[in-house]
Amino acid sequence: MLTAAKISVTLGNLRYDTQVSALQVTCSLLPAVNTARVLFPAAVTINAAPADEAEVSIDAGDGAVKVLSGLIQSVEHRPFDTTVVISDGSYALSNYRPNATFEKQNAANIAQTLASDIDVGVANTDIDLSIPQYAAHQKRSAAEHIAILAKLSDGFAMINADGELSVKNWPEGPADAAIKYGRDLIDFNFSRHQSTHSVAPIGNGPSGSIDGPDALRLATSQLPESVPDPGQNLVWQPQLMLRTPAAVQTAQSGLARERNQRAGQAQFINLLRPDFTPGMTLEIQDIPNVNVADKWIITQVTHEIAQGSHARTIMKAHETAGTGGLLDSLAGALGAFL
Repeated sequence: MLTAAKISVTLGNLRYDTQVSALQVTCSLLPAVNTARVLFPAAVTINAAPADEAEVSIDAGDGAVKVLSGLIQSVEHRPFDTTVVISDGSYALSNYRPNATFEKQNAANIAQTLASDIDVGVANTDIDLSIPQYAAHQKRSAAEHIAILAKLSDGFAMINADGELSVKNWPEGPADAAIKYGRDLIDFNFSRHQSTHSVAPIGNGPSGSIDGPDALRLATSQLPESVPDPGQNLVWQPQLMLRTPAAVQTAQSGLARERNQRAGQAQFINLLRPDFTPGMTLEIQDIPNVNVADKWIITQVTHEIAQGSHARTIMKAHETAGTGGLLDSLAGALGAFL
């Protein structure tokens, strides 16, 4: 199915508006790396080099939409074409192995610091998880640290189209957009999965506040003490940075939401929609012969354009889900401490 599309690519100081023969842009939630692969005919002169700034915009008929901003990673010349690969701040975060300790800071501040260390801009950090001490060790990349902090804060992290870090809470309320099978939704694949167990974050410490004098003192029992015993249906996940009941409760919500979302997964092939980004919610309409959830959250989006052939947007999504399930009993156990 054809959709008229205009591509604008800026490489260094030069902009290419009509010379691009094919484009593929894939953007995901952290810790994945966002990339754009731009294909030019060999006759087009490409003077830009790796580390030069780059930007990609797509116009599907409603005006140009910026989809990726970053740096050139590689330029490959072949007899009949030239391929330029671009990535954004997610690439820098995935290559940065920090070695730092944070004391009495919020997860949002830690994420912002890790990004600022390597000059990745920060658009917003909306999560709220107070941590008395956090070790950003080199066994994980900065992208992995930020993604874990976001998950335990019941949120997610991504690099937006401007190349800036955006850390948000999972969206609530109406969907951001609607797609309808037979109108703009071309093809789909839905799958349901049975979760084998729940995961309970286990903290440690007797303090009710990260500012308390005993915030870093180890306790002789887990936090919360009344968490159900681990077994076939429940796995304990130690998180020693969680030292207060409020922090454990937030992390429990994040892990339960992740588990429930993964139970329902989908792939959508849609007419080109450059305005669709990871973190957006979609309402799915008129799906034949199957009952599916009304609202889904995009975790990965790929825009594909081959001039004279096709233009489409492919999305991977999880069913939007709350934090209920086998871990509901934890809420009561934690509530007694708050």
